[in-house]
Amino acid sequence: MAMHPLMKDPGLRSLAWRDLVALRPAEIAFELTLTLPWLVALLVCAHLGWTLAALFAAFVLFLTGLRNAHDAQHQNLGIPRWTNDLFMGALSLVMLGSVHAVQVNHLRHHRYCLGPEDFEAYSARLAGWQAVLYGPVFFVMLHVMGWRHGNRRQRRWIAAELILIVGWTVFVALARPGAALELYAAAMVAGQCFTAFFAVWTVHHDLDTGHTIARTERGWRNRLFYGMFFHLEHHLFPRVPTPHLPHLAARLDRVRPDLKEVTVLPRVRGASEARAEPVERHGRRRGHVERVHAALHGDRHLAGGRGAARLAQPRALGAEHEGARLVRTQLGEDGLEVLAVRIEGEQHVPRRAQGLERGRPRRPVAERHAQRRPHGAADRLAVERAGAGR
Repeated sequence: MAMHPLMKDPGLRSLAWRDLVALRPAEIAFELTLTLPWLVALLVCAHLGWTLAALFAAFVLFLTGLRNAHDAQHQNLGIPRWTNDLFMGALSLVMLGSVHAVQVNHLRHHRYCLGPEDFEAYSARLAGWQAVLYGPVFFVMLHVMGWRHGNRRQRRWIAAELILIVGWTVFVALARPGAALELYAAAMVAGQCFTAFFAVWTVHHDLDTGHTIARTERGWRNRLFYGMFFHLEHHLFPRVPTPHLPHLAARLDRVRPDLKEVTVLPRVRGASEARAEPVERHGRRRGHVERVHAALHGDRHLAGGRGAARLAQPRALGAEHEGARLVRTQLGEDGLEVLAVRIEGEQHVPRRAQGLERGRPRRPVAERHAQRRPHGAADRLAVERAGAGR
């Protein structure tokens, strides 16, 4: 598969990351035991009849299990390969799903990211509610596709894990050992049925694939999910373990600050966005978008106004104007720069650039103005300026 343009970015290719690969012994011990407290909490709370507490512990248990399984699939836990395989087998029994089968699909996901051969990312092309409904099918097909594409060694592990999982599930269903184990098994199966939405859709849906390949998150909202939302950083540098992804994200922000704008969780509207709301409500949003584009680009003719007229050069990526941020630039067929600006969480391309993105050449400014009848002083002035610049 062809390399994504993002992987060819000179700033990203020169970014230091190899010093973040190795885990310290204390970090390895922490990662390997991350799920144990929550497993104990789930069983104790379920045994005592504290259903809500047990369900919360089950959620965190599955979340931490996903984090461990993800790092183990990339062999990022700093342990030998045979130990890594045993750890994945133990996680399979805890989470009631073959981690080796998920590994086969996940490594193909990295190789064919968001392409037709990327089965794992299929749910990202669905609507959110469809991804939720697709979850049980995804859980089953992960094992089918893992067996189909796995090598002989991986198939042996998948078979062993499935035998243990089926045996354990049948024992819980028939022996009825107690409410605690029954709640635990039901919670793990439910978690597996939501992975298509939580682990795939949330980090890959509705992307401009020409700009990025995954979403990311910063701050407390990511820490709340045990760092699982540093997904763009993981795709760019998959050998960096999850505990070190915050350090990688800080380095990435200094090189490409625009990439962190494509977030996993919705943004809370701030004061600047609230002030921009009347522009949209009074039907002038399109003009506002074009004026912001022009100000960020340094286009005196399109922008108008003294503030924009003083700009002589295009702004750098990450530049802001009236609550908007320049997130992408590219060249059209005629060599003119096309900008993409993010305003209130949405990405916009000005009308003058939309023709370039569809492959149509841009007509000269004077020709465009000559074909419309002036309706006011501003239009007449625009035509005069266009004629003078010919």
